[in-house]
This record gives sequence, structure tokens and C-alpha cells, in this order.
Amino acid sequence: MLTYKSRKNIVIVSIALLALGLIFILKLKPNKFETILPNKVNKSINKSITLAGHKLDVEIADTPKKKERGLSGRKTLAENSAMIFPYNPPERVVFWMPDMNFPIDIVYVKNNQVVEIYKNVPNFPADTPKDKLPHYPSRFPVNLVIELPAGWSNLHNLKIGDSVQY
Repeated sequence: MLTYKSRKNIVIVSIALLALGLIFILKLKPNKFETILPNKVNKSINKSITLAGHKLDVEIADTPKKKERGLSGRKTLAENSAMIFPYNPPERVVFWMPDMNFPIDIVYVKNNQVVEIYKNVPNFPADTPKDKLPHYPSRFPVNLVIELPAGWSNLHNLKIGDSVQY
């Protein structure tokens, strides 16, 4: 028969093993972004991609909340910076510009290739009703969207079929 002290020790050891097992499982579970871009980038901010041979520092919008917010409310976007929005599985998406303070270029990507570009997408005054803002849909299912400073696409001669490397 086990004593009270023995049973207490067994419970403590069992809880510790369960906690370690849970930590181990959580460390091994890939996140959604790593599934799309295996072994290339993680969820942290300030990673980089190469778009049509040009390196960009990127911030990753990889949660529904981050995707909804995007660049809204920011004052600017640095010249060689971008925000990327991963989708897994690929899907048709619609972007719009609520609460944006500056224009941008929007690039839709599927399988590491540019499939669609919206250049110089304008921002609108803050008092513009949301139902009056234009929408920018992808014509194809995409697995990545890149928001760039307005004019970047023209400056770097970006075109359909250009490559994206993560």
C-alpha cells in the first residue's frame, strides 16, 4: 500500500511529465505560416523576401486580426519594406484601404510567382464611409499577398510572372 507521501510524489512527477510533454508538442507543431513557407521564415517581424530580384524587409500578417488591420493607421511604409499576408490553403482574397494614410501597391502571388498587381492604390480621407471604399479582389486563389509602398512596382519594373523567394 502506498503512503500519502508516495502518492503525493507520484502526482507531482505525473504533472511535471505532462507539462513537459505539452511543451514538447507545442514546440513541434508548425504554425500556419511555416506550413506555407517551410524552413524559410518564421512568425517574427522583420524577415525578408526577394521580389523580382529585389530584397524587401517584411512584416508578416499571419493571424486574422493582423490581416484585418494590415497597414491601417500607420503613417508610412519604408522604401524597401513590405507587409505580407500568407494564405494556406490558397484562396481568392479581397483587399481594401480603410483607415490608410498613404497609397500602396498590392501584389498577389501564387506558387512563388506574381499573378496580379494593383499599382498606386489610393488612400481615401478618414471620413470616407467604408461602403464607399473600392475593393481589390484577386482573380485567382493566392497563397501570398504583398503590400508595398506606392510606385515600388513601377520603379522596379515588376510584372506578372516575376518570382518571389522567401
